[in-house]
Amino acid sequence: MGLGTGLSTAGALLGLAEGDAIAVGTAVAGGVDQGYVQRIDPWGHISCPALGACAQVAATGCDDGKPCTAGRCEGATGCLQGPAGCDDGNPCTTDACAAPGGCAYAAGCDDGDACTLDTCDATSGCKHATATCNGKPCAPNQCAAAACTGTWFNGRCWHANANATSWQAARSACEAQGRQLASVHSLAENQFVAGLVGPGKASIFIGLHSPSGDVSQYQWTDGTAGDFSLWGYGGLPSKAGPAYLQASGGYVWLATASPTVTFGAAYVCTGL
Repeated sequence: MGLGTGLSTAGALLGLAEGDAIAVGTAVAGGVDQGYVQRIDPWGHISCPALGACAQVAATGCDDGKPCTAGRCEGATGCLQGPAGCDDGNPCTTDACAAPGGCAYAAGCDDGDACTLDTCDATSGCKHATATCNGKPCAPNQCAAAACTGTWFNGRCWHANANATSWQAARSACEAQGRQLASVHSLAENQFVAGLVGPGKASIFIGLHSPSGDVSQYQWTDGTAGDFSLWGYGGLPSKAGPAYLQASGGYVWLATASPTVTFGAAYVCTGL
């Protein structure tokens, strides 16, 4: 028996695809030597193991050209198509077949739970141990608190920054850090922001703005709900510029003339 791989001249004549193997030889059937041709695809499926009529079908090939099927020859019935076998023998991958690429083996141990450590044992498969944070079992937000490089308060990680030349500059600086200008949702958070920056800063940029320029359409840059406000000096401003905390008024909110107007102030970002 001979065995060849790749798309040889003979393989091209047989209609075989790149990566197929061709097995050619003789075997005894009914006391008579008979020649046969076998096709072995990249997944190891033998298309035509039988003799006689099947060898004739093998000469034209049983490949239907679809990456997620495997053709085989069943004696007198000819070619049959079944699902391609994509099992890579690894319990730590999710085996699947999708056109046009064929078999894919994605890592399959992530359970989507931030409070588990996902590992894989080659014998028993995926394992999901309870994560610990500061020596204690993981609880909601606890691991995030441990990872916070700023100051953890009220379920968020806060970062005070000394100065920006405009509200837009402050927003861009936060986003460059992978964070957002802070949103404020309670009097306690407002007081926290003021204390985080500390004395000596007259103004503190926060993430409240109105993209439309309408004073009735203020929103937070981080997309959170507008469920609290602390506008000073009569309520909503007459022009919908971005907001900042003003120390001289007890850290009430005022509005700048525009996002880019030069206006030096401290700013606070949220995010790990």
